[in-house]
Amino acid sequence: MEDHQKLNLALLIDDDDVVNVLNTIMVRQTGCVESVLSIQSAEKALETLSAFQREKKWPSLIFVDINMPGMDGWQFIDQFRESFSTHKQKCIICMLSSSLDPRDKQKAAQSDMVDHYASKPLSKEVVHTVWKKYVDFRDDLT
Repeated sequence: MEDHQKLNLALLIDDDDVVNVLNTIMVRQTGCVESVLSIQSAEKALETLSAFQREKKWPSLIFVDINMPGMDGWQFIDQFRESFSTHKQKCIICMLSSSLDPRDKQKAAQSDMVDHYASKPLSKEVVHTVWKKYVDFRDDLT
């Protein structure tokens, strides 16, 4: 995106390979981020975040699917809070769902870790909205 700040990394967490490929393409097409990393499970995402923490790097945007086998998106958020809450100011978390259950949206709105909720499929508009939240948030810190 011209005349706009490019973010370092978007982390996509979804158990569906096809969704990850499509979301990666969507995020790249916006030009909002330098790189995109997709991961197929919440457990693996937590391991990756631990490695990022050791390497002193952190994704700017994290997109998390709610409904995944094993650890779901809400369990990921709980573990994120326990392990990485000190890094929350460095990123924006967007929960993604194919569910029409209004409780998911309400739960996201009440969570101190979730900055945005969106229905699948991920769109350029959602990426831009989340990007803007990050930029505005970072501007407020300076």
